Amino acid sequence: MTRKEEKAELIYKDESYAILGTCFTVYQDKGCGFLEPVYHECLEIELEFQRIPFLSKPPQTLQYRGRYIGTNIESGFHLLRKNTS
Repeated sequence: MTRKEEKAELIYKDESYAILGTCFTVYQDKGCGFLEPVYHECLEIELEFQRIPFLSKPPQTLQYRGRYIGTNIESGFHLLRKNTS
């Protein structure tokens, strides 16, 4: 990106900063050197503490040519939008 190009606006700016803040909080407390499960559990605790709605390791299935295959995919988190109404 050149200096003349404008940066894209974040759609959910406040939510994005809150999520990044939880990551930095965990990193500040734990530092580096642990395996992923340690950070995952700490991030679960921090997301709950910050009242950010999420699903941890939600089950997902994989399809190929319209057919489900037996391999399940495990993602880390699905962060949910807060109900603003």
